[in-house]
Amino acid sequence: MKKKYEEDKQGFIDVYNAVKKKYSFVSVDKIDDEIDEKCKILFKKAGINAIIYYSRIKELLKHITFEIIKKINEKTPYVISYEEMMAYSEDICNRFTNQYMYPSYSEFKKLNRIDFLDLKIAQSREYKQLLACKMPQKLIEMHLQYGSYYQNVCYKYLELNKINRIRDIEETTFENFENAKYMLQCEGKDTPVQRLNETKKQSNSYADSEQIKYGAGIYLTREDEQEHQISWEDEDNAEA
Repeated sequence: MKKKYEEDKQGFIDVYNAVKKKYSFVSVDKIDDEIDEKCKILFKKAGINAIIYYSRIKELLKHITFEIIKKINEKTPYVISYEEMMAYSEDICNRFTNQYMYPSYSEFKKLNRIDFLDLKIAQSREYKQLLACKMPQKLIEMHLQYGSYYQNVCYKYLELNKINRIRDIEETTFENFENAKYMLQCEGKDTPVQRLNETKKQSNSYADSEQIKYGAGIYLTREDEQEHQISWEDEDNAEA
C-alpha cells in the first residue's frame, strides 16, 4: 500500500474515506456465550468432553481464518454456504473425538509459517540436525512444520490426559530410529539424510496420520529431549 500510494497522497485519502464509509462496528456483549449458544448443536456439546467441544470451535475459527486469507490473496470475497458449513463441521467432529484430536494439516501449515530469521528457530537443534541432511531450504521448512504440527497435537492429547498415547508414539518413533540407524550402519549407508528417510518409512500404529508420525521424529531431535533424543547426525561426527 505504501509503495502504491507513495506519490499519490490524495489517492490514498480517497480510498481510505471510501472504505471508512462502508465500515461499521458492531459491539456484542458476552461474545463467547453467543458463540457457545450457536455452536452447541452443530458440534454436539451435550455428548462430548468440554475440551473436545471447544477444540472443535477453535478448529472452525482456524478454517474460516484460512479461507479468508486465501480469498484476500485471490482478491475475491469469502462466502460459505450452509451445505459447506455443515460438511466442514461434520469433518471437524470426525477429527476431534474423545479418542483423538488432530487439526487440518494443510490449514495448520498455512497459518504457521516457519520464519528462518527467527533466532529461536535458526539456533534450534531441530534446524541444525535437518541442515546436516543437506536438504533444500523448502524441505527443511516442511520438516520443521511436521515437528510443529506434532507438538500442537501433543498439547491436545495432554488436554485429554492421554499421556500414554504420546509416550507410545514417541517410544515407537525412537525404536524406529534405532532400527533404521543400525541397518544403515550394517549396510554402510549411514548418513544423516538416510537416517531421516528410513525412520520416516517405518510404521507407527499409534500415530493417526503420516504428518504426526514424521513430526514425532523431528520433535525428538530437540535440545531438551532427555530420554529419546534422535540425531540424524551424531554430534561427534558433525562437520566443523
